[in-house]
Amino acid sequence: MMPILAQAESVFLLSFVKPVIVLLLLLGWARLFAMVDQDLDYYLLPKWMWHPGLMGVALLAFWLLLITPFFILGLLVAIILLGGGFVAYATFRNPRVPEPARWRISIDRLRGMVGQIQYAQVQKRATVAFIAADSTRKDVPAPNTPLGEAHAKLEELIDFALPRGADRIDLVVSAQKARASVMVDGFSYEQPDLPPKAAMTLVNYLKTNARMDTEDLRKKQQGDVTIESVDKGRHVLALVTQGSPTELRLTAHIDPAKLSARGLDQLGLLSAQRQVLEPVMGQVGGLVLISAPPSEGLTTTLYCMLHLHDPYLHNVTTLEDEIAYQVEGVEHQVVEPGTENAQLARRVTATLRRSPQVLLIGRPLSPEVAKALVHEARSVRVYAGVQQPDAFGALAAMVKMIGEPQTAAAAMTAVIAQRLARTLCKTCRQAYRPDAEALRKLNLPPERVGQLYKASGKVTVNNRQIVCPDCAGMGYRGRLAIFEVMTLDDQARVYISQGQMDQLRAYLRKQQKMIWLQEAALSKVIDGSTSIGEVNRVLTGVRPAPGGVV
Repeated sequence: MMPILAQAESVFLLSFVKPVIVLLLLLGWARLFAMVDQDLDYYLLPKWMWHPGLMGVALLAFWLLLITPFFILGLLVAIILLGGGFVAYATFRNPRVPEPARWRISIDRLRGMVGQIQYAQVQKRATVAFIAADSTRKDVPAPNTPLGEAHAKLEELIDFALPRGADRIDLVVSAQKARASVMVDGFSYEQPDLPPKAAMTLVNYLKTNARMDTEDLRKKQQGDVTIESVDKGRHVLALVTQGSPTELRLTAHIDPAKLSARGLDQLGLLSAQRQVLEPVMGQVGGLVLISAPPSEGLTTTLYCMLHLHDPYLHNVTTLEDEIAYQVEGVEHQVVEPGTENAQLARRVTATLRRSPQVLLIGRPLSPEVAKALVHEARSVRVYAGVQQPDAFGALAAMVKMIGEPQTAAAAMTAVIAQRLARTLCKTCRQAYRPDAEALRKLNLPPERVGQLYKASGKVTVNNRQIVCPDCAGMGYRGRLAIFEVMTLDDQARVYISQGQMDQLRAYLRKQQKMIWLQEAALSKVIDGSTSIGEVNRVLTGVRPAPGGVV
């Protein structure tokens, strides 16, 4: 016997894996023994019998494991003995405890236990979850189910959108296919197509959590949900769905309220522009005209202007096709869908008769609405927009809509034009020395510009280039506004009344040091906020292919 024991010990001690396996077996047995000990106390079963019995079986099992020359055989014998001891205890206890507390082993029970383990793992691995009204985290649907697959697709979209600072997710479902895209800094990034049935499940999954009607596929509906991302915290998705005979569209705006919460200081005005504009914004009454091409932030800037007025000290009203941003204390009036400009003009007149102090018009001005505004604009501060390329274009459009230059000039106090440009990622932007001749073409003195920056999308770590973690390789992160600000004094109104636009341009340049749109854009290039390529894109309207850096 001794030679066999010595041989077994030698083989056992020479292995690194085998002692670890034995230790894990011992720890597992100790955990089960502790559970049995608590069970004995709870049901007042005889400890004096089962403590020595289970320990004796364990000593025998580990002794046989140690002396058996073949480790696998000894391990199998030990597991059978240890398991047999606990099976014997279960056989003893079951007749002595209440029916619901009896231990049973069945296929269904094992499946249930496996299912519970898998469900717990799904909750742990989930990168996105919905937040309930009481701010608790909702459980993620079980995998391998239609809702589980819908949630997995939602995670894919959110995990792409949030790290890149996206502001919108779009889903278009038709009978043949479903297209998903994510809007990042004004660019649409296409995502992999979905089967139509899976896409509809995702739409209904979102609508259900937003307490929207899943049965009505045609009517325009709005709702919101709060989600929590493991890496990016909590965010609000403002959902809009609307159907047509051929397709269903779902748009999820990401944290829309944050866009409207910015004030004048956060708009991106140059210091000189802010100094010119602030006195005008402090005046009572007057029409402030905001101009931007489509999808260039016109609505957001209108709302930023609205934040200059405390709605609890002033009567602030909006007239909109739909409420873009809900502002506490503001009277939001929704214009019914399909309302014609003539009807809206009458609505504007009726609203002005109620003597609001601030009025925001939420759709681009038409001649009918413009004419309804100008006669009351001297006593009411009005914010309205037009879709024109620059401040002089907006001014000319306003004069044309009114038809009377003197009336138009008397109503207006300021014209602000804007464009949106992507902001260079400060983590990965690359500095370079620009070509002197290229600078001269841009009317920039080479001696004033030491270096400029361009987009990269990559950073160097340990002498190896990797994708930038802050912009996910896009080279840009967020957008900034570029402004052209025109304020109107008495002399400027005289030039407008007389149709002398060239004299007006010269006067504003000389007296107000008015900064043209291109100059404001280039100042953002010089301070490293954006790139020459991005400014060229913004001013010329040429869009590069999505996904590439400029």
